[in-house]
Amino acid sequence: MKKLAVLCLAALVLVCFSACGEQNEVNSSDPSSLQGSTSSENSSSQTESSTDAEKILFEVNAKAQKIIDEQTDDSMTDVEKAKAVYEWLYHNFKYRAITVDMSKGYTRELTAELAEYYFKYYKGSCEHYAAAQKVFLDLLGFETYYIDGERIDSGTGEWGEHLWLIVHYEGAYYHVDGLFGGNHTSNLFSMFCVPDSAIESTHRWDKNYFPACTEPQLLV
Repeated sequence: MKKLAVLCLAALVLVCFSACGEQNEVNSSDPSSLQGSTSSENSSSQTESSTDAEKILFEVNAKAQKIIDEQTDDSMTDVEKAKAVYEWLYHNFKYRAITVDMSKGYTRELTAELAEYYFKYYKGSCEHYAAAQKVFLDLLGFETYYIDGERIDSGTGEWGEHLWLIVHYEGAYYHVDGLFGGNHTSNLFSMFCVPDSAIESTHRWDKNYFPACTEPQLLV
């Protein structure tokens, strides 16, 4: 009887072990279960990335606001303040060709990364310039958007990739590109809040993806 009981118990354990093994095998090969784990990890990673970006932007905004306070005063209009920091940025930026990973799009994380680099070294590529300009204009209350396209090299006549801004102000859209204006024209402000017509001969972009800039240049 003892032998029979032992055999029965052994058989029961074997059956339970086998059932657990089959269940584990199903779970390990179930795409939904694996995806759920991966999705949770990705979500956590994205949250951390977003939090880091907000911390960086907070620090960058503080530095930019200090400069705005130094370059402007309460008697100036928003456009006058924008023009003042537009000029300051050009004179406090050294161009350096730096490769930037744009594969994830124009996110807040990207702006944080680019602007942080600029405010640390005061140099960079057109991407760093556009990000720094965006930080300044955002703080001044303008709506800003990156616009990726091409610009012509006034020396070689060749087209190359370029990034600049479109700003929205009082119902109208304007191009802002101090880097090109300062480096390739005789007038720094030739690229300050200008319409499409003022920039079409030197810049190319897909007009299907960006708002039309049809109003005359904003003057102060």
